[in-house]
Amino acid sequence: MKKLFFLTALLCASMMSWAAAVYTGTPFSGSINTYTYNIAYTVTYNDNHTLTFEAVFTGTFTETSGLVFEVWSPDLSNHDHIGFAKGEGNTWSVTDNKDYLSMEGEPLSQLRLRIASQSGGTDQLYLSEYRVGLDNTTPIAPDSVKPVMGEASLDSVTGNSAVINVTATDNIGVTKYHVVDATNSIDALCTPMNGQITVTGLAGSTNYNFTITAKDAAGNESKNSASVAATTPAYYSEPQAAATAPTWPDVQVKAVYSDKYEADCSFGEWSSGTVYTQEEYGKKYITANSGYFGLEGFDLNCVGMEKLHFDIWIADDATIRVVPIWGGAEQGITVSLKGQQWNSVDIALSEYSGITDWSSIPQIKIDQASNLTFWIGNAYFYTTEDPTADKQKPTGVTATLASVDFFSATITASATDDSGTVIYVVKNGETEVASGSGASGANVNITINNLTSGTAYTFNVIAKDVAGNEADPVEVEATTTATPSPAALPTYAVEDVKGVYTDNYTDVAMGIQDWYAGPAVTPILLATGREALYITPNTTPSSCFGLAFPATDITAYNALEMDVYPAAENAVLTIQVIGVSERTIYNLTANEWNHISLSIAGNTKTDCEQIGFYDCNNLKDVTFVQNVLFVQNGGTTAIENAEVSAKAVKMIENGQLVIIKNGVKYNALGAELR
Repeated sequence: MKKLFFLTALLCASMMSWAAAVYTGTPFSGSINTYTYNIAYTVTYNDNHTLTFEAVFTGTFTETSGLVFEVWSPDLSNHDHIGFAKGEGNTWSVTDNKDYLSMEGEPLSQLRLRIASQSGGTDQLYLSEYRVGLDNTTPIAPDSVKPVMGEASLDSVTGNSAVINVTATDNIGVTKYHVVDATNSIDALCTPMNGQITVTGLAGSTNYNFTITAKDAAGNESKNSASVAATTPAYYSEPQAAATAPTWPDVQVKAVYSDKYEADCSFGEWSSGTVYTQEEYGKKYITANSGYFGLEGFDLNCVGMEKLHFDIWIADDATIRVVPIWGGAEQGITVSLKGQQWNSVDIALSEYSGITDWSSIPQIKIDQASNLTFWIGNAYFYTTEDPTADKQKPTGVTATLASVDFFSATITASATDDSGTVIYVVKNGETEVASGSGASGANVNITINNLTSGTAYTFNVIAKDVAGNEADPVEVEATTTATPSPAALPTYAVEDVKGVYTDNYTDVAMGIQDWYAGPAVTPILLATGREALYITPNTTPSSCFGLAFPATDITAYNALEMDVYPAAENAVLTIQVIGVSERTIYNLTANEWNHISLSIAGNTKTDCEQIGFYDCNNLKDVTFVQNVLFVQNGGTTAIENAEVSAKAVKMIENGQLVIIKNGVKYNALGAELR
């Protein structure tokens, strides 16, 4: 006869709304006094709940037959009865319904149905189906709907695992994925997490073809499947080469263990069960479940060190903790290790905030490393700075403006340094504009070129030594001299002019030639935008340069003219049209435009190519030149120039006193010099 048996077990009084889950049972049969059936029901709860169990049985029972229901702790080490039902002919009732589920607060995670005979009889019992519910919910019928497997794709692969992206649908929910590769003996149930499963236990350098199906909590498995191919890279259980050798100089290292620094340490087993061997590529450690050991046999003063370095090789990803022992409370830093490679681990000592004295480090403890195998190739403390390096910056730094002109400024700087040499860098804002160096304590002149005329500057002068130690910058202010207003433009008719260097005529193709120790000659723009030749003379006697141009017929012109602006008093300029005129000397008035007109009347030069500027050292200071041209109907000799002839100047040339008057040179005895 088929009977419906219903049992409600009161776990405690209060009600808590839990969603009912669906469970299905596989029919079983067996002798009552020998068979125990574990229902596929798992839940963790500490609160008060009502558990409902409903089952359909068939069989022949006597009054001594019985059904016993039990709840077990998660590890199945403890259990208690819910109650039992006893057959009385064709009528069934629960003869005991006690609140026995008080196993010292343990979470209860299994409902087990144990079939037993109260009298030791051998009556037969057959369970055809059952249902389970919580908190007075109506027991739900067994779930028989199979999941539908969706797409699957390879996400990543290592030497011993593969991560696979998976999708599937189910009326309640997919709880597992069944992964099979019969060729490679893979048969695994994988729990999904964030749409992925991880297949472990793979072999390196192997081709895999996974067939994947989806399963739900009731054990229903999808009919369809997805396929994913993966090839694992080589997988090594030990390092294949040594760690990269350190490169820090010896003076910057306090070594615990390293061939490079000829340092070794002892193994501290410390009753941990860790096993140690010295291998080709480092020290090999196999930790036990306790997961710790020590490096010892040294006592290092690590004051001034910045970091603790380890080179560690491990087969699979893991974490360990590194604990320097210093005599006070232990503090460890956890580091992550990547499998299949040497891990270069650098821990800043500043991370060990609880360690206040680094003067004596006799041990380093490795812990939180249960059941791991790894190699240590190097272990040392280091600093990125040479402790023996010069760290003293220059002192007594001074910097003053020595001179300034239109486009440059000169600064005199001085400082002292224990290295014996001081380097000076001049900056305009963040840009370096000049530099120089000299002996400690000496004055050094530094010239800043390419400045803008008529402009105020604030320079920072930085003194440093050869090791790079810098003193605080010293400010120097300088204002360059404004360039003069340009000379008046010539007003000759165009047909009367052959331009060499002008603004308002068509010029020949002119170039500047250094003939002998010539001054620096550079075209520049005056404040108004008109161009001028900017001459910076030197002190070399007979210094000279030329303006060169293609062979030009100048027979139609009777004068060479130009405008000259000297910055120095008593400046003298000597000019010659090569192959046409003699060298002619002009005494110049400082800080104004001097108009020069050199007569070339009656010349027969059809191929004039150069204009010479001689004894440029007599210009003494910077000089501007504009409006260089050949012209008709102009020009006088220096002797005829009343303004020039009224002037005389004394100067030393080639070690002799020379008097220049009316454009002619005389010696101290009054004899004319040629």
